Amino acid sequence: MKNNLQKLRKQNKLSQNDLAKLLGVTRQAVSLYEQGKRQLKQKDINTLTKYFNVSKNYLLGAYSREEILAMLQESYSKATHYYEDNYYKVQNSIAFNVDLIMIANGEIEPNEPYLIGMLSPDDVIKLEFWQNNFSFIFNSVAINWLISRPIGVTKEEVLKAINEALQIEISKLSTDTRERTNEYGECLESPSYYLAKRQEFINDHITDDGTLNLDS
Repeated sequence: MKNNLQKLRKQNKLSQNDLAKLLGVTRQAVSLYEQGKRQLKQKDINTLTKYFNVSKNYLLGAYSREEILAMLQESYSKATHYYEDNYYKVQNSIAFNVDLIMIANGEIEPNEPYLIGMLSPDDVIKLEFWQNNFSFIFNSVAINWLISRPIGVTKEEVLKAINEALQIEISKLSTDTRERTNEYGECLESPSYYLAKRQEFINDHITDDGTLNLDS
């Protein structure tokens, strides 16, 4: 069964022999623990969670909130939109949904002439930005399972859960008619207004193959 023992050991620059001494077992036993071929005993779990200052669930294979946000950040940063004959083409649905949410929140103009990749490079590289603006994904049942249960899932499955959480948020924002103010006290339209304006812009410029014609 998948666990995070090897990850924790390497992060703390420990050898398998170091862990073997800590647990009072052989190096071979540590190797089997890390491969998931042998289950950790409760006393070893207690020792390791205390030593590494992590939860039992995380030790046994659950994801941390930071890891999931980092996956969201990485997915966005790797999104590419390539220019071809005045068209920008969508290649990452997570990035597309992130931008829609930031549009709904009044952080990006609805008529931005791109389909993805609208965030500034400075924002993208800061994990704090993702924590401040996208922690709502942890309201998702699927995401909560990932951080509260040591279940073995692939990175692709995690990204799918993240994208579903983003889509749920967009659905909520599309019916939110509340006007707001920003941190500077300036009035903002409602999230549903900005999303509607974005859709109008896309409808006015979209082509049959799903790209935006920037010259139309």
